Amino acid sequence: MTLIHHAHSKSGRRGAPRRALAGRVAAAAVAAGALAAGLAAAGPAVASTHAAAVSYHFRTLNSSNDETFNQLLGINSRGRIAGYFGSGAQGHKNKGYTIVPPYKQRNYRTENFPGSAQTQVTGLNDTGITVGFYSRTNKANPAANANFGFYA
Repeated sequence: MTLIHHAHSKSGRRGAPRRALAGRVAAAAVAAGALAAGLAAAGPAVASTHAAAVSYHFRTLNSSNDETFNQLLGINSRGRIAGYFGSGAQGHKNKGYTIVPPYKQRNYRTENFPGSAQTQVTGLNDTGITVGFYSRTNKANPAANANFGFYA
């Protein structure tokens, strides 16, 4: 799974996780619209404003427990990421985890619902709560695996 880091070039904090991309895009769109409206109303007397340069850093994060299938599904403001490995096919069970910076193999923390055959950690917040779903089975027909939600 590929993680995208966003960093402002003037901040000196390269690779520090920021708010969700959708939030940045929405904020940028609102700011751009407000700036355009303000410039149109003010006329030629307004000097041009330059936005700070933005850079993105791409990095692949895969749990070494399964190099063939990893999904990262949530990230909080501290950079803790929720996800799982394993496709869920029979014999290729989902196993949940979280990972924290600096995102090395030793920073993966297993998180599986007690007594489950499969767990997917799908989200988390800044207070330590994780959410997801689990199944007690790993059958050949994935539709036959009953799923149950959890939070921890």
